[in-house]
Amino acid sequence: MSRTVDEIKDVEMLDRAKEELADQINSLLNEGLDRPENIVYRVIFSEWLFQ
Repeated sequence: MSRTVDEIKDVEMLDRAKEELADQINSLLNEGLDRPENIVYRVIFSEWLFQ
């Protein structure tokens, strides 16, 4: 996922990125399971690193 500098300045976009990351982690953790479940509910960062 790549974002522009203007997008990452938006707090709402950062919240959406956290949700997307939690969804992606859950997808990886649930691969091959018959009954997938949410393992990760929230991703918390004390700081964001931008490259």
